[in-house]
Order: sequence, then structure tokens, then C-alpha cells
Amino acid sequence: MKASKFVGRVGGLAVGLGIGSAMAAMPWVAAADTTADAASSIDLGGLNLPDAADSASSFDFSNIALSIDGYSLFQDGTASATSGTGDFAFADGAGSIANATGGTGNTAIADGATVGGVHTIADATGTGGDTAIANGDGAGSTADGGTGDYASATGEDSFANANGTSDYASATGDDSTANTFIDSNTTVIANGSGSSVVIDSNNDLGVAVGTDATAGASGTNDIAAAFGDGSSANVIEGNYDIASYFGTDSNMTSAEVLDGNNSIADVFGNGGNSELFDASNSIAVAVGDMESAFAGFGNGLTDIEPASLAAIFDPSLAAGTLDATLLTDFLGLL
Repeated sequence: MKASKFVGRVGGLAVGLGIGSAMAAMPWVAAADTTADAASSIDLGGLNLPDAADSASSFDFSNIALSIDGYSLFQDGTASATSGTGDFAFADGAGSIANATGGTGNTAIADGATVGGVHTIADATGTGGDTAIANGDGAGSTADGGTGDYASATGEDSFANANGTSDYASATGDDSTANTFIDSNTTVIANGSGSSVVIDSNNDLGVAVGTDATAGASGTNDIAAAFGDGSSANVIEGNYDIASYFGTDSNMTSAEVLDGNNSIADVFGNGGNSELFDASNSIAVAVGDMESAFAGFGNGLTDIEPASLAAIFDPSLAAGTLDATLLTDFLGLL
């Protein structure tokens, strides 16, 4: 949605300034018309553009820059935009910087002013098809590891980094962070003031929703999801694991899988804690406020708290052993 909003605004502005024909020559513009009446019907990569007059009113014309296909179409004030062949770069705001270089089909959009010496920066510098959007004073976004990366940062001092291939990073909220390193097919979403997600592997999903919520993973094919203010979920050095936290947390507790494979650690409640340590094919689930579950040093372990819940899932769980068929069936549903 943010991409649609900003690219749409830029397209409308371009038409209003009489440079629609230059944009029409780009490969990602399906149709263009330089007349004001046609502005609202222009399609930019399948995105409907708003009316030029409406969109232009929201720009800081004293600090604005646009570069397309390696050509600077206009630059005013301290905003800076740089593009390469087949690329698109737009910057709006004092000291804002947009760079779209290194490949074909890269898009960089920076919309915000410099705050405390921190510029609003969007860098799409991968090998092609990368998108970087920074929206907010001091926001930063980077899509630069390979092809098909998408990074969007929305909020003051927010930061999003997609540094691999076909990665998706979205940070929404002041001081939020969504970060993927040199990996591929990874999705990180941070939504909330101070929220943070860091992933350092392939085919992972990390989600943190809530003020100061955090999530992270360093294995492959893992899921780490935290929903609630102060919640935390982490997978460390394991594969095909799930760690999830649903509830608020003010006690530094978390749902965590450490050095295990095919395992699940879940918390459903406020201030709970669930931990799996050096345990594969295992489950630890805490249900209820301030409940705690732990399983470690073995395979096929389980701890579901409170204990009365165990028999509901499977009678074997109450005895502290795990029905392997149950776990396999559960993972198969994901």
C-alpha cells in the first residue's frame, strides 16, 4: 500500500509537471498521457495514479528530486535522487536521498526530512527488481543483496533492510526495525513503535506486532512470531521450528527454541514463558497468564502448562512423552 501511495503521488506529480512522456518510455509504465485530464487514468506498473493537482499539494517543492533511467529530471533544494538504466528514484524532503542503481527495474522512494543529522534514505541497489521505500523523518530502507527484494520503512527513525534475494522487510512505527541479512525468501514484519525483527537465514518468517515487540530467527524454514506489547519470540540455531508469543510481557520472558529441530514453543497469555533447549521434535506450551513451560536435552519431549491441559491434546503428553504422529500431523498443517 505504501508503494502504491508514493509511486502514485510521484506519477501524478510527473504528469502535472509535463514529464509524463519521459515516464511513458520506462518499461514499468503501461500507459501514459501528458494531458492533465488523463493524469488519473495513468497506470504505473498496474498502479492507478491520483489526480496530479491533488498529489502535488502534499510535496515539499523546496526539497525535491526525481531521476528516471539514469537522467535527473529535476532537483531542487537538498533532496537527492540518483538512478541507473531502467531505474526510478524520487526524494522529497530536506536532505532526503534516493538511490536506485546497480540493476534494472530498481525503485527507490525517500519521503521525509533529515532529523538530528539522520537523513531519510532509500537505497535500491541490488541486481534488479528491488524496491526501497523510506517514509518518515530519519527513516531508512535498503534493498541491495540480490534481485526481487522489497524494503519499506514507515515512521520516524524506522529502518528496513532486505539484503538477500526475494526478501521482504517492512517496518512500521517510530524506531521500528525489520532486518534480513544475506539470505533468500525471508519475510520480516515489524509493526509497532520500537518493534524489531531480525532474521539471519533462508525461508524464514519473522513477525513482531506491538510496542517493543521483538522476533528473531537464525535457522532455516523457521517461524518466529510475537503479538503483543513487549512480547518476544526467537528461534536460535534450529531448523523447521516455531516460536510464538500471544500476549503482553513486561517481565523479559519469551517463547524460544534454542538449538533444536522440528520443535514448537508457544505462549498464550500475559507474562508467560516457554523454552525448548537442545530438544528436537518437541513441544513446550504455556497457556495462561504467568505460566511457564520448559523442555530440554532430548528428543520427543513435551511440557504443556498448566498440566491439566496435556490430556486434552493427547493422553501421552501428560506423562511427558510426545506422540510423534501428533507432532508430524501438526507440522503438516503449517
